[in-house]
Amino acid sequence: MERPQFPDLVAGIKSSGRIAAEDVLRLRQHIFGGRTIAQEQIEALLAIDNACADKGSEWTDLFAEAIACFLVEQQEPQGYVDDAKTEWLIEHLTRDGRIETSTELEAIIGVVEKAKKSPDRLMRFALETVRDTVLNGSGPARRGGAYKPGVVTEADVALLRRVLYAPGGDQHIAVTRAEAEILFDINDATAEAENHPSWSDLFVKAAANSVLFYSGYAVPTREEALRREQWLDEPADRGAFLLRMGEVIARVFGAYKLESPSNSDVTIDEHTAMAHQVTEEEAGWLLARLQRDGKLHANEKALLLFLREHSTQIHPVLKPALEQV
Repeated sequence: MERPQFPDLVAGIKSSGRIAAEDVLRLRQHIFGGRTIAQEQIEALLAIDNACADKGSEWTDLFAEAIACFLVEQQEPQGYVDDAKTEWLIEHLTRDGRIETSTELEAIIGVVEKAKKSPDRLMRFALETVRDTVLNGSGPARRGGAYKPGVVTEADVALLRRVLYAPGGDQHIAVTRAEAEILFDINDATAEAENHPSWSDLFVKAAANSVLFYSGYAVPTREEALRREQWLDEPADRGAFLLRMGEVIARVFGAYKLESPSNSDVTIDEHTAMAHQVTEEEAGWLLARLQRDGKLHANEKALLLFLREHSTQIHPVLKPALEQV
């Protein structure tokens, strides 16, 4: 049977309102059958996604893969997501500035995962979408299954990990403060819920990482950045956490470039020592964040205990909170 022309295939799918598995296969053959993906093909995929309510996981995978390949690999600057690409993504994949389907969210995460570097705005946008889904109990983050508003499920944690540790993240090794703020928002809102145990583990690790890990480096390679995910995904062994942190700094030091020339003579040991301290500025931010809702939750106490046991120095600003642990 002769393969239908791409325009005919697209028109047929749109008119049916349904994307079958065989449709996805035919679309994939057209889109990845040439040397490059044409902009017209991407526009056709966007039109199909908007027109069809009945679509499965095969469609989500194709849509996300095609968007990422087109935007990251074919558009300048190749391998990177700049502000212009971020604007394009948000404009074409949202309605009134919001992501409404898991397909759209997967496309954004796919771009971040493929890129060597992405703006912090894009990372924050993806995390905020997951946060809103967790708090509202519906939305794009969960692909099927039963769930309740205000509860962090195992699937939510897996998706948060995926966004946080994507190689295209703005800081790569360190969890940014903006990212940590979103995790605190989730924790405050779900503190009394029956969350999956992996949420506590992720929250403590990521929040501690944002406070302790020295991040004055430029972009590493994708391979080095991915090692962070392997390190943080290992079973919690808090006694070895800072030792691992020092090992990571030493391992990736050659792959990183210090952003400030004034720091060029700082040794690896000095960087490690800086990473293990909670400075006055960091302590002030953390105390304000802990006190925002007037309660010190269990996960926040675990974070403070972690910092008290494993940092070399904590500024006295944090003392009132530490006395409650």
